[in-house]
Amino acid sequence: MDEALGKQDLPGLRLLRAEALLGCRQPDAAARELDRVLAAPLLSDRDLCRWAELSPLRETAPDRVVAALGARARQPGCAWTVRLWFARALHAANRSVEAAEELRSCLSSDPEQAWIWYELGAVLRHLGEQTKSQAALNKARWLAPEEARILRIAGQNHRHTRDDEPFGYAQRAETRLACYSAAERVEVLYASAKALEDVGDLGPAFDRYAAAGRAQKQLTPWPEAIERRRLDFLKSVVTRHYIAANRDNGLATTKPIFVFGMPRSGTSLTEEIIARHSNAYGAGETPLAAEALHGVMLAGRRLATTGEPLSRTDASFEERGRRYLSGVERIAGLGPSRIVDKMPGNYAWLGLIDLMLPGSFFVHCRRHPADVCLSAYKLYFGGQLPYSYDLRDLARAYKLYSETMAVWDQVLPPGRIIDVWYEDLVENPDLEAERLVGSLGLEQTGDCLRPTQTPRSIRTASATQAREPIYKHAMGRWRQVKGYIEPLLDELGDEIATYEREAARRRCAPGFKRAD
Repeated sequence: MDEALGKQDLPGLRLLRAEALLGCRQPDAAARELDRVLAAPLLSDRDLCRWAELSPLRETAPDRVVAALGARARQPGCAWTVRLWFARALHAANRSVEAAEELRSCLSSDPEQAWIWYELGAVLRHLGEQTKSQAALNKARWLAPEEARILRIAGQNHRHTRDDEPFGYAQRAETRLACYSAAERVEVLYASAKALEDVGDLGPAFDRYAAAGRAQKQLTPWPEAIERRRLDFLKSVVTRHYIAANRDNGLATTKPIFVFGMPRSGTSLTEEIIARHSNAYGAGETPLAAEALHGVMLAGRRLATTGEPLSRTDASFEERGRRYLSGVERIAGLGPSRIVDKMPGNYAWLGLIDLMLPGSFFVHCRRHPADVCLSAYKLYFGGQLPYSYDLRDLARAYKLYSETMAVWDQVLPPGRIIDVWYEDLVENPDLEAERLVGSLGLEQTGDCLRPTQTPRSIRTASATQAREPIYKHAMGRWRQVKGYIEPLLDELGDEIATYEREAARRRCAPGFKRAD
């Protein structure tokens, strides 16, 4: 096949091969094919867009994608799809303001392209321009009410009523489920569930959430047994003695702040509070810690922390720490004295992160188990978080997380982990923000108490909520729908009572501060 490709040099064939190689977890071989695609003398706009779609899967920094698309986007007669992918690349490169400008320019010549409006809405949402974002998403939905993704995203922050057009769009799309692909059917069901819940039809809404979850679970099953074996292995190797014996071998820096916990536990809000400080930067959810630790040798065995093939590089913890620090500094620059990495799943590697970066800060976001699981269950994560699509899976994932954190609490030095309780943060935001900032060695500033005014981009499912004034209505929501989530509550077992007892003890402690 290489010889045939060498003779014909057809970019389309190389793209197909690169996609297949990525599917077979051969990123280096796929990278070589993609390099040849970009070097082709006659690369069509369509093939260039496909190259851009595949390239971010193998590149942490999308600068090369930006350069290639930008050069084509400035050529006369360039397809609007190239400019769309150029804007997406700018957004991925933390150049969201430029991305919005490119999309607005694109709309001046192609105002009826729904996907441009959609992308503009997504970028503006991340930039905190919520009113303009929703207006752009509404325009996209009006132009293409049959598009599953547009329908779902545009409905996330829309409060449906029975007589508004968006409610009708969602219900009509559901009647045409057979016309959609398997992945699109999931998104249509989530859109319908959200619309029905907004108008108070809780039974039908949770029926749709369950149907969407069953369909997504077939596409992305949760490898529970693998995660259990990994935790058992870490428990047997990364002991208190192992930590004490190796803790001086990492990179001594106080710059990283790891904010972690179950998804939907308040990590975005916590990051925002810290990132408002003049000496801190919020880098968002990055895979850099897991990437830096991938292939680490423990007890004669290489540990896989990502889905990539295992590396045979015997890097020290200090070298891995330098790799991590270099990665976050590419995002944040060299100026901030603190950089926040709020990848929730970093809790799985906490003992190893401690060995890699012993001077870093650990901030554990905690939230009532039923509330945090319910919030995750109602959101579509695009195939990520495969445990979130089934109520019993969610409960078992929570218990696995709880067990993991119990391990790290036992083996890490006392006080190493700073707990932030969602309920306390919501009820006493000023007091909790003051406590948190002080724990991170930062001077107190009023800016940290105004997370809605941040100018930076937020790239998570909580992008909108993190910018809103802190609200209490999500607390205890599980009690209002408990009849629809009984499998979750049954599987959680004692976790709810344990959490509530711990919260009660904390609030009765002499040093606990209450709002006036």
